[in-house]
Amino acid sequence: MARQFPRFLFSNPKNTKTQGPFIIHMLEPNLLFKVEWGIKPNTFSLQVVPKFGSGTLSEVGQLELAARSWFQAQLDQKEVIWAS
Repeated sequence: MARQFPRFLFSNPKNTKTQGPFIIHMLEPNLLFKVEWGIKPNTFSLQVVPKFGSGTLSEVGQLELAARSWFQAQLDQKEVIWAS
């Protein structure tokens, strides 16, 4: 039976060198994506944070597409929790 871990986690920490928010891929390979907001509402791009995690170029590309789809679905369903 598979463990029920979340695949992606959205985080907006205030105590980091690089300003967030971030999307964390929780399964192997662990990756960290920085969310860059666009001008229009609910538009964004993802940048892989270097020196965090590992993975082949094709794995990173596939995970970036999966993270983008997941985060867009969260925004569309208004399920992103913003802490103030």
